[in-house]
Amino acid sequence: MSTHLVPSRDQVGQTDPNPLIEKSPSPPPMELKPLPSHLKYAHLDKEQQLPVIIAKNHHQEQED
Repeated sequence: MSTHLVPSRDQVGQTDPNPLIEKSPSPPPMELKPLPSHLKYAHLDKEQQLPVIIAKNHHQEQED
């Protein structure tokens, strides 16, 4: 039976495993395609970055 030694993080010279992550710049505005008259866009977020297509005849309560 052989024994394998695993070097520690300091021995290998690794850096911090949790480096600072740079925030990416905000994405460019999304170009939405025209929809048929019975459909409209609704957004899942306040920044208007997550559009979904819903029926135009929904009541406001159904959209929320």
